[in-house]
Amino acid sequence: ISLSVTTKYVLVIDDDMIPGKDYLSILLHTINVPGRRGLLGSIGWLLPRPQSNMRFASYRATANATGGLYVPDLAYDITNERLLETDYLCSMWFAETAWIALLFREPPQTF
Repeated sequence: ISLSVTTKYVLVIDDDMIPGKDYLSILLHTINVPGRRGLLGSIGWLLPRPQSNMRFASYRATANATGGLYVPDLAYDITNERLLETDYLCSMWFAETAWIALLFREPPQTF
C-alpha cells in the first residue's frame, strides 16, 4: 500500500502500535528541520560494532553485552529525550514516499 500513495510522506505502522495524538505533527515538523531529513520512527536498535572478523555478535546474545541496544526500552528504564540515530527502526517508519520504493528495489534475502 505504501508504494501506491500519492502524498509526499508515508507512515507505516505495525499492527501492535498506536501513535499518540501529536505523533504525526511531530514527525512532519522534524523531517522539515534542516539536517533532520531522514527515515524517522519511535523505536530503534543500536547494533554492536563489528568484531575484528567483520561479523556482528548475535542480537539474541544475553550472556554478554554484545547483543545491541533497543531504544527506548522501558523494561530496563532506557529512555531518550532527543533525536537519536540508530542502525535500524522497529514498529513505525515515517519517510518521504519516494524512499519507500528503495526498500523493494532488490528481492529480500530468504533462508
